[in-house]
Amino acid sequence: DLARVVAETKLGIEQFHEAATSASSPILGPSRLSANQMAAFVLSTGARPNISVPLVHLAQMYLAEGKRVGVRGDVAFAQSILETGGFAHPGSRATDNNFAGIGWCDSCRHGYDFIDARTGVRAQVQLLRVYVDPDFPVAPFRDPILLPGTLDLGFRGDVQNWWDLWGTWATGALYGQRVYDIYERMVAFAADVPREPAPKIANPIPFGPDSVSRPAGTGPGSRPTP
Repeated sequence: DLARVVAETKLGIEQFHEAATSASSPILGPSRLSANQMAAFVLSTGARPNISVPLVHLAQMYLAEGKRVGVRGDVAFAQSILETGGFAHPGSRATDNNFAGIGWCDSCRHGYDFIDARTGVRAQVQLLRVYVDPDFPVAPFRDPILLPGTLDLGFRGDVQNWWDLWGTWATGALYGQRVYDIYERMVAFAADVPREPAPKIANPIPFGPDSVSRPAGTGPGSRPTP
């Protein structure tokens, strides 16, 4: 009956949360934290975000866009904390909306720009799903793939957990462990922070070919990072 199904679903989610305790845990799955908890953690570190939307709205975008592609949006948010220094540097300017170092490399003058914050988040979580799932996208998924060139990456499917992002997403030593260390600190911090209702965020503009600016000499294929 419905009550049994609900109980089994809750149990499954609880078991997933208990298992998700290291960088070897999966990239795909549900989120655990709320937008309020995620934003409060960033501010507790003394970080000074320089972004184009309120921080709690950005956090909610990670949850919504992560759910859209089956990626753990709260861990992707932790990845962005690492990549941007607490959202202080989402590219060269706040309006670049690049929260994951996409298109940057040691010799690149610039990474990718995204037309708005939600597009930048969507590009990041789509890319994580692309890394994990060699068959993505398939019907009924219909969203445009914002970085279609990444569908040809040769290591697709070899990446399954956050540890696997070392040498694929970024070359920095222990990259996945560093991401997950931030996430575990977020989870511990959130124990004392109310979840609060999800904030209302503006509807995204349509996603099309003009949503992403690709500077010359950057992007997939120009470095071992995305």
